[in-house]
Amino acid sequence: MIPASATEYLDKSTFTVRVSSLYSESSADFIKDGNPSTYWHSFYRAEGSSIVEKDSVPYYIYIELPTEEVISGFTYTPRIDNTNGTAKSYNFYASSDGKTAYLIDSGEGIVDKTAFTKDFGKSYKVKGIVFEITASVNSYGTCAEFDLIKGSGSATEIPKGSYVSMEGGSATLAPEDDPYYVKNPVDRSGWKINVNSVRETSPVELMTDGDKTTYWHSDYTNE
Repeated sequence: MIPASATEYLDKSTFTVRVSSLYSESSADFIKDGNPSTYWHSFYRAEGSSIVEKDSVPYYIYIELPTEEVISGFTYTPRIDNTNGTAKSYNFYASSDGKTAYLIDSGEGIVDKTAFTKDFGKSYKVKGIVFEITASVNSYGTCAEFDLIKGSGSATEIPKGSYVSMEGGSATLAPEDDPYYVKNPVDRSGWKINVNSVRETSPVELMTDGDKTTYWHSDYTNE
């Protein structure tokens, strides 16, 4: 469950780690303590045997380095006592200035209780990284250990596309990464839309208001 000794890693004891969600009995620093039996866990609140409140994906792990380093990949080690919170898919962002991190890798295929290593096939010079968990087991977030692989040779320039702030907040997608992006959309200002059912608080005009967070909804009654 620990990274293979044949791979050379950065000294993670020097990492400064923050997370976007934290369970009170957990710690972000557990991902760098070298002990796979301890792990970071996202926030939840239980009453008896019932979960009454919890955060959900996406989750962000922010790692700041004391100096610039060259990396060529990472190893994510899930918790080994349970599968809850194991990442199923991820985005990896790299930052050269410690302020803004840009998307350089996305993937899936992480197996429960098994360390997952990704080699980028190239090296990047970074001052920090952000690991975004985009899907996970039961929508919790967990990580037992997180390691950065030392790179070698010339570093590739970090592409300026989708990004996330190292200070926190959600990622901002570049058009090419946004599944909802429409190039040169038709002017919808004169459209007239009729539907056979509408909820008063979700009118049809929300279909053309340019805001992806608002929407038309059919009528229903709360009982």
